[in-house]
Amino acid sequence: MFEDRVLATIRKHGLVRAGDLVLAAVSGGPDSTALLHALVSLAPVLEISLHAAHLNHMLRGAEAEEDARYVQSLCEGLKVPVTVGARDVAAVAREGGLSIEQAARQVRYEFLESAADRIGASRIAAGHTADDQVETILLNILRGAGIDGLGGMPIARGRIIRPLYEVTRADVEQYCAEAGLSPRLDSSNMSVQMERNRLRLEVLPGLEREYPAIRRHLLRLGSLAREESAYLSELVRARMPRIVLRQGSDEIVLDAARLRRLAPVLQKRLIREAVRELRGDTAYLEQGHVEAVLELARGRTGRQLHLPLGLRVGMSYGALSIRVPGGAEEPRPQEVLEVLNLPGITRVRALGLEVEAELTGPAPVCDEGPDRAMLDFERVREPVFVRTWRRGDRFHPLGAPGTMKLHDFFVNVKVPREERSRTAIVEDSEGIMWVVGHRIDERYKVTAQTRVILRLAARRISPEGGVEQR
Repeated sequence: MFEDRVLATIRKHGLVRAGDLVLAAVSGGPDSTALLHALVSLAPVLEISLHAAHLNHMLRGAEAEEDARYVQSLCEGLKVPVTVGARDVAAVAREGGLSIEQAARQVRYEFLESAADRIGASRIAAGHTADDQVETILLNILRGAGIDGLGGMPIARGRIIRPLYEVTRADVEQYCAEAGLSPRLDSSNMSVQMERNRLRLEVLPGLEREYPAIRRHLLRLGSLAREESAYLSELVRARMPRIVLRQGSDEIVLDAARLRRLAPVLQKRLIREAVRELRGDTAYLEQGHVEAVLELARGRTGRQLHLPLGLRVGMSYGALSIRVPGGAEEPRPQEVLEVLNLPGITRVRALGLEVEAELTGPAPVCDEGPDRAMLDFERVREPVFVRTWRRGDRFHPLGAPGTMKLHDFFVNVKVPREERSRTAIVEDSEGIMWVVGHRIDERYKVTAQTRVILRLAARRISPEGGVEQR
């Protein structure tokens, strides 16, 4: 029976304790509706009380408003108090340079944590199923994730718990039918414009036809990865006291030399643990970001790196600092360094610039203008950075007979002196790829042999974060 399996999962993993107030996240879809209904039935056995929360993402107009009314009606019938909120996810995505999916996740968890604080909830129950776990693991594999990504979603982290972790989407649908529930169906879940939807509707079914046991194998991979990840975290936490020079609520300072003496796998893990200490989450911290931090730890004093979650990393006289900037706008550093999302949108606020990266198949070679570039992606060595000009920079301008100093290039193409320090440079670990607004490097040009093209588009953004029309 569905409720018995959910109860077994809760007890096996100790997801709740007697006396807990549990905030259930309810979108109105089948998973969250089944979650709330099952928790209401199990509440007397578990000795818990319930409160529901629903967030309107303001992406689907009247349909989303109907979802909110459905959740309110459902909760009224189940005699569960509910908190309903609304947030403009599209605006958050634009302002933060995030995809709609990333922005929705960020806003949703901020809303749930805030609601839990307000009512004093000790647990937040999410309706993720085993199918969601399969999709997350496969999506992370396709994105090139490390061992943390292979582990997928943990069954519990902080206040977040996932009581449906060991049941499938088919189990949920059967339970809803048997219980006489009529959950809402989100039309956007059928749009293959969303990456996760494409994977669920097209990629996974295709893989299952060739590998029928793929879901079971991915779940087993996730379990093994989480075990190994937990062990690595224990090793790192034991070493952190010798490497952390100073730690506060908004900054962690590391001894770069001691960090470099760790095994590479522990170096990466330590950076992730440091970010988790500051932000409580590493969801948007990709492998390229971690590698960029470690590259910074091997570099010169005075450089600075911008990370997701609003963090900045700086290197000064052997000390690597990871910090949350203060409220006042800080003076622009001598050199700005930021990891470019591939693919995705990266905002370099210090330069008033937004760079969008897209990967496409072969296309005719053409000049797309000074604020756009096409490069042979197979020649790119990640991570890729956006930075400002350094003295001594050299590159091979497209069409030129050989390499030259960037200073001389600026003189030749008549870039005013005052603009040079604010010209964005895109580079990988091999060197300069594109002087934004001017020329790509000859080594990265698209040829007849190019199989994957990296398209870059640079746009100016206003101080308020909006994209300026050009």
